[in-house]
Amino acid sequence: MSENIINNDIEHIFLDFDGTIVHKEFDHYFWTEYVPLQYSIKNNISIEESKGKLYSMYNAYKGQLCWSDIDFWSSKLNLDIEKLTHSISHLIKPSKGIYEFFLSAKKNNKKIFILTNAHKKTLNIKLSRIHIKRQIDKIITCFDLGYPKENINFWKNLKRHVEFDPKKSLFIDDLEENLIQAKNAGIKNVWLKVEKEEIQNVRTSFFYFDSFENLL
Repeated sequence: MSENIINNDIEHIFLDFDGTIVHKEFDHYFWTEYVPLQYSIKNNISIEESKGKLYSMYNAYKGQLCWSDIDFWSSKLNLDIEKLTHSISHLIKPSKGIYEFFLSAKKNNKKIFILTNAHKKTLNIKLSRIHIKRQIDKIITCFDLGYPKENINFWKNLKRHVEFDPKKSLFIDDLEENLIQAKNAGIKNVWLKVEKEEIQNVRTSFFYFDSFENLL
């Protein structure tokens, strides 16, 4: 696998953040369990009622820019999402092998960019737990470009912010819809990051892997 990253003509490596660099367990727990729990307490309703209401709201805004905006959700739910994220930030953990992957990529003069739908407030909290800032050339969020990654306009606008050759670029994400749009935008190499516990159930046409260690 090392030839795919280290010895070929890839110049730019674009990586998703949540679910790719950061293990997806935190966000899954935070939005499906922890926020509904806090909402149920605040509104004096059952956890089942809280989950039903919140899951419906999540789905209603999915794919829109506000879906990733914690200020939007703080206002919508009357909860301090940034504060809640801080309160359990000890649960944030890096994907296996990510530090070694970054070290190897930088040794081989690759440019590394984070492309994320994450809000900068939660991004900063997670970056304080995942120590990769020195290896990153630039972080670009959906709020910088005006569209989430699953919208082709994200990729059109990216080309105005970063000078890169799509044929010499790699994009890694944990969501296939984002890989599809990257492919539509001309990115030659698009890879799916999955968790180890998901590997047996993966059905995809994309190359996929469950640990960055496997790329070294």
